Amino acid sequence: MRRYLALKLLPVCGSCCLLISPQTALGVELAAAPPAPQAAESSNVYFVGDFESGDLTGFDTEICCSDAVLVISAPKKVGTTVPPVRAGRYAAQFNLRKSDPDVSSSRRAELRLGTVKADSSRWYAFSVYLPVDWETDEDSYDIIAQWHDSPDFDLGETWRSPALNLQVAAGNWKINRRWDPNPVTYDNTPGPGGGTESIGLGPYSKGVWTDWVLHVNWSYEDNGVLEVWKNGVLVLAREGPNTYNDQTGPYLKLGIYKPDWKYDPAESTTSSRTLYIDEVRIGNSKATYEEVSP
Repeated sequence: MRRYLALKLLPVCGSCCLLISPQTALGVELAAAPPAPQAAESSNVYFVGDFESGDLTGFDTEICCSDAVLVISAPKKVGTTVPPVRAGRYAAQFNLRKSDPDVSSSRRAELRLGTVKADSSRWYAFSVYLPVDWETDEDSYDIIAQWHDSPDFDLGETWRSPALNLQVAAGNWKINRRWDPNPVTYDNTPGPGGGTESIGLGPYSKGVWTDWVLHVNWSYEDNGVLEVWKNGVLVLAREGPNTYNDQTGPYLKLGIYKPDWKYDPAESTTSSRTLYIDEVRIGNSKATYEEVSP
C-alpha cells in the first residue's frame, strides 16, 4: 500500500461540487504478488477484503447465480494491458445479465458488509476496474457501491433509496446522496429538513483501475462529513447531514446493481455487465487516508 499525506476537510459552499487540485498524484502500478494473504496494516483498519484468500471470506452475497461473483487470479500482463487485479494475486469479478432472476427484488450482483453504528465515523476504500469493452449506457446507470440504510420497521418505515451511492452513468462517475432528520421517512421521500443531491465526479476510464477513498461521519445533523478521493485527488467535500435518522447506521454493498433492468428496461441499451473490484478496506474513526488507500 502506497503512502500519502492526509488531506484536511475544506469548507464547502452550499451545493457546489469542490474539485480540489491534487496534493499528490496517485500512480496506479501493479504490485508483485505476495507469498500469502496480507493482514490489516493497522489496528484502525478493521476490515481488509483483498480476496487474497482466494474466496469471498468476510463478505455476504446478494447474487442469483454461481457465476455472479467470481474470485479470479491475475493473468500475465501483455504489453501495456492492465490485468484485472489491482494488487496481489486475486480480485473479484462481478457478472450480471439483463435476463438474470431478481435478487432482493431487483437485478444485482453484490457483496455486502455489516451495518455500522448510527452517528459513527468510517473510512472506506476500494478499487474498481471497468473493462475496455464496457458499454456506455446513455440513458441508464449502474450502481457500483451503495451505503444502504436499515429502515426502522417498528416505526412503520419501508425500504428506501440508499443514503449514499457511487454509480456510473452516461460515461461519468456520479455520487448520489440523501438525508432526512425526521424519525420516519415516508414514500422514499425525505421530509422537512431533508434533501437529495447528485454530484458528477468526471468521466470514467476503461481498462484501468480507479481508486476510491471515502471518509464519512454518518449523521442526520449538521456534524456530518463526506469526503471523496478519486485516484488520490479530493474531488468532493461536504459538511452537514448525510443519512437518515435511523436506529442503526448504513451498510456497504459493492458490485453491480442495475435497477433499470427491472423497472425501466427500455432505458438501457445493454444486456450484460462485467466489472472487477479489489483492495476493499474499512477503517474506524481513528484511521487515516494513508492506512486505507489502495
